[in-house]
Amino acid sequence: MSTQQVPLTYEGVLEMFRKTDRKFEAVARQMKRTDKRISDLGGRIGDIVVSMAKGNIAAKFRAFGLQRPRRPLLRKSKIPQQ
Repeated sequence: MSTQQVPLTYEGVLEMFRKTDRKFEAVARQMKRTDKRISDLGGRIGDIVVSMAKGNIAAKFRAFGLQRPRRPLLRKSKIPQQ
């Protein structure tokens, strides 16, 4: 990335600040878009993790020599089973 030298005059320094402000504004817009995408995922990540672990939890307990607990560890997932 090449940078063009701006003379260190009052106007030159103001122009450097303007360029920096535009860059910060662009970064802020990108962060807002990223935040929105993450928040749109919401609790889906938790549901996905639960559904991944749910099917084999009893086998995992047995593999470690543990008995299955009397009460269920996980509630039913909202993700439809395929």
